[in-house]
Amino acid sequence: MIVTEVVIQTQPGRAPAVEAHLEKDVPGFQSRRVEGGDCIHGSWCVPSGQAQALAEVLQALDPDILSVNPTIIGVIGE
Repeated sequence: MIVTEVVIQTQPGRAPAVEAHLEKDVPGFQSRRVEGGDCIHGSWCVPSGQAQALAEVLQALDPDILSVNPTIIGVIGE
């Protein structure tokens, strides 16, 4: 399991809607806070993968996501 911190940049004013979408539909995603109307700070625990691939998965899920900046903070059980 990979534990990442993510900063997600969205279209202006869309962060609350994107946050709700990700928390509902993405297993292991947890928002920490929304900053302004266009930035989400959160964490995401996933079974495996590279940080950039994880970012691409999130970006593909919602057209309002402009960029995802992941940082791996830990690996559990590998």
